[in-house]
Amino acid sequence: MVYPIPSQQLAVNPNLKQNPGY
Repeated sequence: MVYPIPSQQLAVNPNLKQNPGY
């Protein structure tokens, strides 16, 4: 990942990894 993301956000938004534009 190019940018750090809170684990809780990934858990709530599994699409976050595929959509960094979030």
